[in-house]
Amino acid sequence: MNPAGNLRYQVFVNDPPPQEGFLPDGEPKRFSPMASTLDDAEELLRTEDTAVGFFNAKIERYPDHLGRMILWVSASALYGVRDHPDKNAALIILNSWF
Repeated sequence: MNPAGNLRYQVFVNDPPPQEGFLPDGEPKRFSPMASTLDDAEELLRTEDTAVGFFNAKIERYPDHLGRMILWVSASALYGVRDHPDKNAALIILNSWF
């Protein structure tokens, strides 16, 4: 807080990814923050063996990412369910918060 007692905040926005090229289905790339995040997640799920590796790779790509706790919980849940398909997915997701 500043001396007057007012809250202050800053907003951080990542630069959009390059637009050159085409998607796997042949469509031209168009920037969409959600699409680029999902594309990254799909790629990292193939290339990273652990939730820690996934988390670190995402932070390396997006160093100003503000939702790190949610990112960690999501990575932990994804890898937990993937690595233990015979277990109760709801319990794995719940435990990823702890």
